[in-house]
Amino acid sequence: MLSKFLRYSLRVVFLTIGIKAAVWAIFWAYVNLNEASLIAKLSSNIKERTRGETRIGGLSVSIFRTFPLLSLQLKNVLLRDSLYGIHKKDFLKAENIYLRLSIPGLISGRSPLGKIIISDGAINIVTDSSGVTNSYIFKPDQNHANKETDPYPFLPEIALRKVLFSFVNPLKAKFHQLAINKLNCSVKNRNELYELSISVDMLVKSLAFNTAKGSYIKDKQVNGDFGLIVDGKKKDLLIDDVQLEIENHPFFFKGKFRLDKASPDFNLSIEVKDIDYFIIHQANQRITNAIMNKLDLPPEKVPSNIEEQGNTSAASIPILLSQLVKIGKFKKGQKLLLAGFGGGISWGTAILEWKL
Repeated sequence: MLSKFLRYSLRVVFLTIGIKAAVWAIFWAYVNLNEASLIAKLSSNIKERTRGETRIGGLSVSIFRTFPLLSLQLKNVLLRDSLYGIHKKDFLKAENIYLRLSIPGLISGRSPLGKIIISDGAINIVTDSSGVTNSYIFKPDQNHANKETDPYPFLPEIALRKVLFSFVNPLKAKFHQLAINKLNCSVKNRNELYELSISVDMLVKSLAFNTAKGSYIKDKQVNGDFGLIVDGKKKDLLIDDVQLEIENHPFFFKGKFRLDKASPDFNLSIEVKDIDYFIIHQANQRITNAIMNKLDLPPEKVPSNIEEQGNTSAASIPILLSQLVKIGKFKKGQKLLLAGFGGGISWGTAILEWKL
């Protein structure tokens, strides 16, 4: 009985493999025989969206990158928006882009794309000093929007591999640059409430909301698996208790960004749950109290010696540390955050794990 079941199972397995191999062979032959016309059609469709220049160096079938599903491999891709002559930045440049086919999407007639993988490239979102921007590419097609209630009814998964992402807006003094080693993003659409599931491994080279005041995060390794919600009707990006590892330390984010303005309003709070003590520059008690109130920190986590020592400038943190060590304040394994600042134009922080 078992051997009979095993024979039937093996037949089903081999039949499935044979069907997939036949489909792959037919697809491979079709793409190779029609490579030039397919590239022309793809370029034309992309140009309708970007209204700029499109170059695709080659087209082939890939099975290993998205195994066991088939995908189209676009080689040496260059996309330039209609404003390239002004800002001189390629919108997208990539050695390879893989378009994974969606069998359910093909059958239902919804969308033939299940996943887009961009590898070894760069993406530039640019606004110049006169307000000219290439972000129009992400806006829904108006003809489509008139026919559908939801401007983005079906969105494929997005994956980035070794991609440098830059967002530049000198008009609003913003500069964000992410060296993305690996990013995966899938989207669930629930009546224009988009639930994003994201996994990321990247180096944040710059996260500056006001370049005159410096970068919020600079040259820091960031990793995490988290979710975001985009409210398509209210045009809000919602961040609820998102955990990210920044240089191997967990940080928790909450906030909301308005997406329907040239300079979106936002509020963002950051919580560090595993820091035992905050050792800050002892400038004056008013500044210390303001920091505690802003970060919602209890006084027992923010030791102070201002009343006894006053402002001892660059020596204030070492002196405070020395005094706390003498009274046995720290225990082995506890984490300390040291923060120094001066004149409103310089600052530095460090996180230490107490080993003694």
